[in-house]
Amino acid sequence: MKQILLIISLSLGFSFFAYSANDSIQSKVIIYRDHNYYGSAVPFKIFVNDTALVNIKNNSYFEYFCKPGTYSFRSNNTYPLTFQVDSAQEYFVKVNLKPGFWTVMPELILVDSISAKSVVHSGYIKKIEKSNLKVSKTKLRCGFNVLVGGGFENIAILKTTAGDDVNLSFAGGVGYALYLGYKINKHFDLAVSFNSKYNSLVPYLDNADISFTRKNISITPSLIIPIKDGEIMRLRLGGGCDKYFDSKLTFETKKLQDGFNDVWKYSSTLGYHLFADFETNISDYWSITYGLKWYNVTYNYSSSKVTFPYVRSQLHSPSGQGIDFVFGVAFYF
Repeated sequence: MKQILLIISLSLGFSFFAYSANDSIQSKVIIYRDHNYYGSAVPFKIFVNDTALVNIKNNSYFEYFCKPGTYSFRSNNTYPLTFQVDSAQEYFVKVNLKPGFWTVMPELILVDSISAKSVVHSGYIKKIEKSNLKVSKTKLRCGFNVLVGGGFENIAILKTTAGDDVNLSFAGGVGYALYLGYKINKHFDLAVSFNSKYNSLVPYLDNADISFTRKNISITPSLIIPIKDGEIMRLRLGGGCDKYFDSKLTFETKKLQDGFNDVWKYSSTLGYHLFADFETNISDYWSITYGLKWYNVTYNYSSSKVTFPYVRSQLHSPSGQGIDFVFGVAFYF
């Protein structure tokens, strides 16, 4: 009887030892992304069981060693890919790209080893030797925006030979903005920008031109709305105040009957604005933005050399209310 019990005990012990040893054998999950020009500058952060693992860039792969068990892999904006990892096995997870409305979207796919090995071990795809996650995320950025828009008020200044109005708006037009932004935290942002805008006559005239130029400095606090976790895409909603200066209405109408050349200057004044934009990262340091900006300001005539506007005319106190479409790039540092 004692011998039978001893045999049973030894058998259980060896079984437990074999199970423990088998359970400790590592498996490998290879996460890879093959070469693709579309979205090539956008890195994607990979999470395993909601823990950040690595940034997968274009044409690279990373080997994740793990014990047997159930694992869930996802990227910033994907649904998790969950599967069972068996002992001493090799698995391949491909980061596929599919077009989104604003940018490319990652998609994690479990791929069979035959087709995946030919890509990963081809020699053309770069191995990520260790985790390349950033320790801290920079909060400062500088950017350049292109502004194109229209004003709510058009003033008829001249007439064509056919009797049609030739209009000028004191809002909209074309211009650019240089700005410096600071991400206070995940949900709040503050930016300061320098803006320069230009408007000319509509329709264009060969023998005369009247243009309106102005500059302003804007301060814009905004609310950040993360899309998914906000690592790649986010919305910003904000508003602020503007200081307008160096505003000039330039006349070059001397070729016309009773025409003249002159520059009317307008006083420095304050305005305000509201804006909404969408930002998406295209690399670790660069992002692009699309947005709309509504603004309101009233200009007041100050001085000129030759002529001057009537006090009650639209040109004396024109409205600068308008909407701009904004497209820009930003560099994080």
